Amino acid sequence: MTIKAFILASVLGGVLSISNNAVGQDRPLSGITYESNDSLQKSNDSLQKSAEREYIKVQKKNDADNISDLKVEREKTKMKAREAQRVERDANDAAVESRNAYRTEKKAQRSRKKADAQAKKALRARDKSNKN
Repeated sequence: MTIKAFILASVLGGVLSISNNAVGQDRPLSGITYESNDSLQKSNDSLQKSAEREYIKVQKKNDADNISDLKVEREKTKMKAREAQRVERDANDAAVESRNAYRTEKKAQRSRKKADAQAKKALRARDKSNKN
């Protein structure tokens, strides 16, 4: 029994010694070495920079699209403003024409009244002349 205990103690000591050495080593459990970890980091950095460049490209394209949309809107607004000015000018011209037509009609009415008054006066004078 003592030999069995001695062998068991020796095996147990050896296993503990080997496992202690294995646990104490400075290596990742997944089997990746520092060199491959470094290359993964570089690859990750490269992907991140590439993603940033792509984001900047997309942002620039969106900005350009927004600017072109704003330019189109500005042109539409200018066209609407020109149209509104044209309509306003036409309305002002129509108002001036209407005012002039009103004044002309008033003059014509006064002239007709005068002509009617003169015609009546002439008729009375003729009647008077005929009676004498």
